[in-house]
Amino acid sequence: MLLENLTQEFMSSRRNAWLAALLFSLLPLLSWVSAIIMGLVTLRKGAREGLWLLGVISFATFISAALFGQLSWWVLWNDWLGNTFLVWLFAVALRMTGSWARLLQIAMLLSILAILIVHMHQTDVYQWWLGLLHKQIAMLQQLGGLSGVVIPEQRLSMLAHMATGLQVAVSVVLSLSSVLAARWLQARLYNPGGLRKELLALRLDKLSGLLTLGCGIAAVLLHANMAIDLFPVMLLPCVLVGFCLMHNLFCKGKLLRMITFYVLLVTFPLYIPLLLAVFAIADSWLDLRRRHLLF
Repeated sequence: MLLENLTQEFMSSRRNAWLAALLFSLLPLLSWVSAIIMGLVTLRKGAREGLWLLGVISFATFISAALFGQLSWWVLWNDWLGNTFLVWLFAVALRMTGSWARLLQIAMLLSILAILIVHMHQTDVYQWWLGLLHKQIAMLQQLGGLSGVVIPEQRLSMLAHMATGLQVAVSVVLSLSSVLAARWLQARLYNPGGLRKELLALRLDKLSGLLTLGCGIAAVLLHANMAIDLFPVMLLPCVLVGFCLMHNLFCKGKLLRMITFYVLLVTFPLYIPLLLAVFAIADSWLDLRRRHLLF
C-alpha cells in the first residue's frame, strides 16, 4: 500500500516526478530508482514527459560524476546511455507498440548496431579487450584480489572475443529490467494483472529465432569473430522469451516446480539459459503453449 501511495504521489504532478527523480539520481546506491520513475512516467504520460525526466536525470548524473571526479566514458556508457537513455527509449517503444515481442526485436537491432559501430571504430576489438583484461587482472593481483589464481589464456581469449557483446547485453538487461519494473508499477496502479498476461503470452518471432541459430552456428562451427561477439545479444531475447515460456507451461501454479526451476538456473547458469533459448525458438515454430508439449 505504501508503494502505491508513493507512486501515485510522484505521478500526480510533473514537479513531484522531477523532485523524486532528481533525489534518487544523486543517491549512489539508489540511482536506478530514478530510471524506473522515468520509465513509468513515459509509459503512462508519453515520450515528451519522459524526455523531461531524462534531462533532469542526465543533468544530475553528470553533475554528480563531475563533483566526485568520476566523469569518464564509463559514466557516459554505463550510467547514462546504458541505464538511462535506453530506459526512456525502450519505454517509448513499449508504449507505442504495446508489445514486449516488438520491444525485444528493437533491443536486438540496437544491440547489433552498437556492436557493429564498435567494430568499425576500433580496428582490432579483440586485441583491445585482451589487453584491457590483462591490465585488470594484473591490477587485481597487485591488490591481492587474485593472488595465486591463474586464469587460462584460452578463457581470456574467448572472453575477449565476446566482451563487447556481453557488455551491450548487460546494459540491455539492466534497461529492460527498469522498464519491466515501471510496467509492473503501471499495471499495479492502473491495470492489475495486465503485466502477467503480457509476459505469459510473449513469443519469439521465427525470423529472430532463425537469425540466432545462424549466428550460433557461425560462432561455434566457423569461429567467426563477429558472430561470437553478436551471439550474446542475439541469444538474449530467446532466453527472456524462454523464461516466460517456462513460467507459463512448467511453473504456472506449481510452487515446487518453480523452486526447482530456479535452483537449476542458479546451479547451471550457463546451460539452463541455452535450454530456455532452445525452447523459445521451438515455440516460435511449434506453438508449445497451444499444443501443451511441456508437462
